[in-house]
Amino acid sequence: TKVNARSAREAERLNRQIQRMSSQYLGKVSVIATHWHQDKKYAESQAKRVIAVLMSGITPADKEKDMEIKIKKGQKDFERALAGKPVGNHTILTPEEATTYFTLPQCNLGLKVSRREEFATGSADIAEMQGPHLVSQETPMQKLIREHQERKLGTSSPAKPEKKREGLWRFPLEELIFLGYTLRNGEPQKTQPQGLVRRILASHVGIYGNTGSGKTTTSVSLVAQAYRNQVIPTIITPGNVGDWRVLKDLFPELRIFTAGNPDIAPLRYNMWDVPPGVPVGKYIDRLTDVHTAALPNDGVISMHFDDIFNTMYENCGWGRMGNVRGRSIVLADLYQAFQQVAMNHISYGEEMSRDFYGALDARLRSMFRNEILVDMLNTHRGLSILELLAHPTIIETRDLSPEDRALLTGALTAGISEYLIANPKKQVSHLLVLEEAHHLLKQASGPSGYAEPTSKQKAIDNIVEMLRIQRGNGLGLVLIDQLPGSMIPEAVKLPGTVIIHTLTDLGERQLVGRQALCTDAQIKHIGGMGIGEAVIRIQTRNVPANIQVLPLAELVNIPLPGRDWNDPQVRDSMAEVFEAHPELRESHPLSDELKDLLKGIRQPVRPVTKSAPVSPRAVYVSNPSETDISEIVRSPMFAEEYLDRVRSANQGNALPVARMLTVVASKFCPLEGNLIPFTERLLLHAAGVLQEPKETAILSDILVAIRSESV
Repeated sequence: TKVNARSAREAERLNRQIQRMSSQYLGKVSVIATHWHQDKKYAESQAKRVIAVLMSGITPADKEKDMEIKIKKGQKDFERALAGKPVGNHTILTPEEATTYFTLPQCNLGLKVSRREEFATGSADIAEMQGPHLVSQETPMQKLIREHQERKLGTSSPAKPEKKREGLWRFPLEELIFLGYTLRNGEPQKTQPQGLVRRILASHVGIYGNTGSGKTTTSVSLVAQAYRNQVIPTIITPGNVGDWRVLKDLFPELRIFTAGNPDIAPLRYNMWDVPPGVPVGKYIDRLTDVHTAALPNDGVISMHFDDIFNTMYENCGWGRMGNVRGRSIVLADLYQAFQQVAMNHISYGEEMSRDFYGALDARLRSMFRNEILVDMLNTHRGLSILELLAHPTIIETRDLSPEDRALLTGALTAGISEYLIANPKKQVSHLLVLEEAHHLLKQASGPSGYAEPTSKQKAIDNIVEMLRIQRGNGLGLVLIDQLPGSMIPEAVKLPGTVIIHTLTDLGERQLVGRQALCTDAQIKHIGGMGIGEAVIRIQTRNVPANIQVLPLAELVNIPLPGRDWNDPQVRDSMAEVFEAHPELRESHPLSDELKDLLKGIRQPVRPVTKSAPVSPRAVYVSNPSETDISEIVRSPMFAEEYLDRVRSANQGNALPVARMLTVVASKFCPLEGNLIPFTERLLLHAAGVLQEPKETAILSDILVAIRSESV
């Protein structure tokens, strides 16, 4: 065979030239990091650490290929790197050759461009989260990156077969709660994991997003990994029960209670039982806040509920002074306390007393006639807070009405929070998950001039403050909601760590985006993210990151069943729990006597006293065109003078505020014969709007003083 050697050499040269000028090699850059130290292993680990940081700012030319890390230990390579010379294969282009790559197109190439905003791309530094450590020690995050690179490059013991992974979890980093991978140009970066550690849960977590955006998937993964870190979760969910029940496949000890559905796994909870160590008076005040936040109450009605609750506890042997513990409280005790307060403490005019009695009666009647609430709450024992916190638990509230759901959620939240305030833990040991948190922490609203928003808002503020001080007591809180704007702003500001899935509403995006320290462009980006994509800001970081959340199925080594846990399976799985703890099933129906009373409740006959004339009077209600009491009360001059004189009433002298109200009423009362009822209405409206006086006894003293002034 004859070969033209000259032609062959020329063809080879041309082929090299073609390869040299191919755009495939454009921008194929090598970044070199060197480190020298007397300990070679330490030098190598520090060089890897620098490279890992640099990789967070580099975009690969080919998205199908991950960036590679090559380790060279030769002396010549080290000397070339220090001299600033390339290491390995390289090509130097002339200016004429370089212009080939940078010619601007003269027409529309039809390329689809997806606009994505810039986010922080560095991995979460677990070492910084955990505090001081040895500089030569490899951190968990570095270990995860190294193992990934070794698997990619095949540098980890190639002669030995890969050992079968053992254990439940795919990533053997128990201290890491893995969230997902950093996104760059829409692609997950496997060398840049994002996550948090156990202690970060103490700052609370907020997870927001539209329906179907992936927030429940994120929540389930976070809760499962928290339990892996010895943090016992209590999950209160109004829906998505199938998504949460999957945890039962991983943790057989998980308990599931179906509140409002006694045929499956009934929840029996005595909300009046004060948890061990909690001050009795403080718990009574918290229950008043819960009822005010969950049920429609104005300021004065809330004050009467506080009186009823205190009377109920006193009748059952409980005492604020000395934290005296009494017997178990049931609904019959609540009704008895209501009748007692109605007989002895509601001392207004005849018509107004009837109105207040009717308002209190309507609220209690709704509870007593609600068979679901009676079945759940009327128990001497039931599920205690200690028993609840001892086991991972899901409480499903889908069968409850919104008001009952808010009442139960508030009572459980108050019990758990107050117990851990009284019995704090050094590190996060419990996680309270509130799905659709706006049911409890919602914005209060009501008609103009009505006192309900003020009293309800104050009660919700008290609950938020109770949760805020949990940061050092061992309780982590997870708020999950698709409508963060429906929660009060203080609740949205509560979490230190924020995870945001897609939110299409601009107002919702801005509210939580600002909490995550996002720029305007990043807030706009939140509205167009894909399923499972999220913008997160960890408490220890001052910039947000864009990640693809890793679902629970990709974090474990076992395949999760494709089927959901149905109700019969839940019933069967909980049968053993109820058999071992029969008190969890305990519930008592209302007595026949109480049922008969509820069929036709009438206001009890009140004793006639000199300070409370019983002559019938019609309370005049002004038309909109006439005097508006709300305008009087909201006047800055009235409010300032009223609050100043109430201070005297709080010290035992009710005459100054009574005289002031009588003078004001005499100027605005439309009919002369209605002066006392008008003055009483003015006082009650002022007490509801201005939230003073706070105690029912002082309010009664002012009413008596008003009548004595008018005689």
